[in-house]
Amino acid sequence: MKNFIRLVATGCLAAAPAAALAGDNVGAVRTAGTGAEIVIAQTVVPEAERKAALGRLTAGAPTKTSGVGGLKKLGTVPLDGEFDSVSGRVLRTREIVFKPGAVVALHRHQGRPGVAYIIEGEMTEYRIGADGRATTAVKKAGETALERTGVVHWWKNASGRIARALVVDIVPAK
Repeated sequence: MKNFIRLVATGCLAAAPAAALAGDNVGAVRTAGTGAEIVIAQTVVPEAERKAALGRLTAGAPTKTSGVGGLKKLGTVPLDGEFDSVSGRVLRTREIVFKPGAVVALHRHQGRPGVAYIIEGEMTEYRIGADGRATTAVKKAGETALERTGVVHWWKNASGRIARALVVDIVPAK
């Protein structure tokens, strides 16, 4: 099944011919007046994976995706330069519950790229850039923090309420 993202463009993009905007991920291009609406298809299940599984079809297994109300890309972490090989590594998923006042100590990511998705509440991330300057970002439910080699940061639940995060990262298998 495909879901769609609608982009409304004005100016030079809107003036571009519809054929120039078309591509593998573009479902439709509509122009109206001074704007263009580009509908980008997002696949929930890659078609090649769906077709490959059909040979292992079991009774009652659906062959088409349905009822998906939305698909939102939350971010990506490039893996180039993270490690020489994925051999001996696993993709780990954890749910972490933070009590009010909880702190995750200052740390530097090294060969441990990941994504932290805030499920409930909010967390404050304190990140130190390569230039030594610190930035602060409050991440609320539905928001993400992307972490890759070189990220130096720490977290605090300063909200006075429970916060929960889904943390997915690539780590050495142990």
